[in-house]
Amino acid sequence: MQLKNRHEQKTIMHMKALVIALTTISITTIATAQTQTQSQNNENISGGYESFSEWYQNDFKTGSSFTPSDARFLSNHYFKADYTLGRFAAGAQYEAYLPAPLLGYFPGLKGNALATYYGSFKVDQLEATAGYFYDQFGSGLVFRSWEDRQLGTNNAIKGVRVKLQPTSFLAVTALSGYQRVGFETSKGQINGLNSELDLGNLFDFADLGIRFGGSYVGRYIPPSGSEPSTVNAYSGRFNLDYGGLSLGAEYVAKGKDLRPDFSGSGINYYDPGSALLGTIGYAKQGFGLTAQYRRLENMGFYSDTDPNIVNNPFNSQVINYLPALTKQHDYNVTNLYRYSSHGNMVFNQGVFGENGGQVDVFFNLPKGSSLGGRFGTKVALNYAVWYGLGAKIDTASNKYTINKEFGTKYFQDANIEIKKKWSQNWSSIFSYINIFYNATVPGLSAAQQGATGLINANIFAVESTHRWNTRASTRLLLEHLSTADDLKSWASATLEQGFSSHYSMYVTDLYNYGNPDPTQRIHYYTIGASYMQGPTRIALTYGRQRGGLICSGGVCRYVPPNTGLNITISTTF
Repeated sequence: MQLKNRHEQKTIMHMKALVIALTTISITTIATAQTQTQSQNNENISGGYESFSEWYQNDFKTGSSFTPSDARFLSNHYFKADYTLGRFAAGAQYEAYLPAPLLGYFPGLKGNALATYYGSFKVDQLEATAGYFYDQFGSGLVFRSWEDRQLGTNNAIKGVRVKLQPTSFLAVTALSGYQRVGFETSKGQINGLNSELDLGNLFDFADLGIRFGGSYVGRYIPPSGSEPSTVNAYSGRFNLDYGGLSLGAEYVAKGKDLRPDFSGSGINYYDPGSALLGTIGYAKQGFGLTAQYRRLENMGFYSDTDPNIVNNPFNSQVINYLPALTKQHDYNVTNLYRYSSHGNMVFNQGVFGENGGQVDVFFNLPKGSSLGGRFGTKVALNYAVWYGLGAKIDTASNKYTINKEFGTKYFQDANIEIKKKWSQNWSSIFSYINIFYNATVPGLSAAQQGATGLINANIFAVESTHRWNTRASTRLLLEHLSTADDLKSWASATLEQGFSSHYSMYVTDLYNYGNPDPTQRIHYYTIGASYMQGPTRIALTYGRQRGGLICSGGVCRYVPPNTGLNITISTTF
């Protein structure tokens, strides 16, 4: 009887999730009509609804299993509404995780609640916000709060923010609050001050842009033991633009912060951190070049000092933004060995940060030339390489000194992408990627997923799209990863068919045909379809997900292997 009741409870939860989705779509339709009328009175309502739901199944091939007491149906729901009236704005986001969040999301997201809300008022050069808000100082090296539902990240600050722009060339932001952690807030208080000075506007330069910026961010936690109650970080930066040339640099100095000791001694230490970012770019018609360099040392910055937060896989309580500066490939086989930034310190394993960068070159082969052909050809080259910081360790004092800027090689990616248009209706993309991945380094993303050794891989991808008319198209993607290392070679194929502007479907398969263990030569297949009408999109997929990373903007989250039916609903108003 108890088992039956549990199943009945799960069924009720599933029905609740469906009712929420259908109700929200109905509300959206009504709100859209209301908004059209209200906009005439300088009043506006906008927002949206998004949900991700999956029914998981047992799969002996991948080892994914659920007992009768486990919840097989999991779902994430987000409903957001914003209201503006003249100088006033307010909004809120309601979230529901029924009965728990999808696999790979922060487990603290349980149940449902009003997750974020805000109110703001703007008059002349002053804007004040109370409640939850998002912001970024400079490139984000010292501070960034943002939301990315695909990653399950929401680092909003709950507090007060004031923005002041007294002139066209000066802007100042001050904020104070606590970081969102699930449906709660952090123990640490975040205080920040940011200033931007635009000399180009000040002196009315016609072709020259010069901007300077400075930031302060402090994390305060009530004193406890020997740990510092306040950790301060300071940032200085400049950007210069002249014609097609751009230059930029930013430096961050972070005070002594927690360095967890994972050796089991239970003793924590405190070390300062630093970051340096440099960029240079040049662009003219048909050509572009961008180079980035970055050095990170102990730059993990969190709103709490719990050692378990450091290296957490959910990007929880992260104050700053340290994306991987590599090309963000979006093919199936390129997800196998993705690089994630190494800003944290793992002292007892010899990891102190990272040092490296990337170069991008873009150019067009002109129309009518022997290589450009009738429609021209676009070529993109990218090279990225990353190293660890070499250090001399004094085991007696548990201190270290950096003695080698370029230590152990972590990662390298050299790639070329060629986009070719054959006719008005047919185009192709050819890609070659050469990757080196050091899976012996603790903390690197692929190493955490079980990859082993030094991995050298060559990846080839061919993608072709044919448009049958203005609405229908067919896309075919073939991929191959060749390596004698780790799990050996992989192949993948994707076929996508768009029937109209409303309907489309696809089928894809990722196959580890070279795995030395025959039982692990698994087909990771997926079949899906979607329907779009105006701002509303509904997608339904069924398939097998390989355990690995899902990334957005150079930041990733790990998803365990799973098999099941997934439905996604999104709409805006």
